[in-house]
Amino acid sequence: MIVCVSRLIAAAFLVLAVTGMALPVPGQPPAAAPAPKKAAEEKKPRSIPFNGKLLAFNKAARTFTVGKRVFRVTPETKLFKPGQVPATLDDGLINGLVTGSYYKIEEGNLVARNVYFGGKGDSKTVVAPAKPAGGK
Repeated sequence: MIVCVSRLIAAAFLVLAVTGMALPVPGQPPAAAPAPKKAAEEKKPRSIPFNGKLLAFNKAARTFTVGKRVFRVTPETKLFKPGQVPATLDDGLINGLVTGSYYKIEEGNLVARNVYFGGKGDSKTVVAPAKPAGGK
């Protein structure tokens, strides 16, 4: 009986030695958990596409409205005219086609990442300004 118990204990130590597991020692603090990843977990927000008609824009607040959504324009926002030409907020035509991408920030605001006035198509699809009513 003593021989069987001795062999069982020896086999347990052999298994522990082979697998590399450490036995807890009474009175010793537990091993520290690995440090959480900080910079690696911070990702850029995911881009979400949008398209529709430009209903309004506010130069002072640097916002524009497409459908029921209001998008903020930041210094990182890239604005383009047809043909991939850089643009400003003034280049947007009311009721003109606008496409692009945006992301949501923690406050719930929508921040434009890329905006294409007149759509993202080639330069042949230019939206012409509306003619005044009753004009010749």
